[in-house]
Amino acid sequence: MVKKEKKPHLYVHMSGDFSLELDGHRLTGRSRENSQFALLLQTILYHHKDGTDRNLLVRTLFGEQELDDVAHSLRNTMYLAKKKLKELGLPDVEYFRRDGDLYFWTDEIDVTTT
Repeated sequence: MVKKEKKPHLYVHMSGDFSLELDGHRLTGRSRENSQFALLLQTILYHHKDGTDRNLLVRTLFGEQELDDVAHSLRNTMYLAKKKLKELGLPDVEYFRRDGDLYFWTDEIDVTTT
């Protein structure tokens, strides 16, 4: 009999203070230092089932800022977030995936939001 490996589970607390727990262990970091990191995670994880529209993500992260290359800024923010998530102790997977104009959280880590 083949034993199925249990997927990691991320618990995301959004009411009150934003915090993350991986399999019951609180992840700590300096997310207040990087508000774009927190905004990206909050937006993607809140919409993890249905996906986050690219335009919503851009408005949430950059607001009315004048950017020369919005696509580059979004890719850079996501790259830095991936790096930070790995540093916080999440498994090394592709955390975000894109399907057309929608961005999704990975299927490799289960998510519960509260």
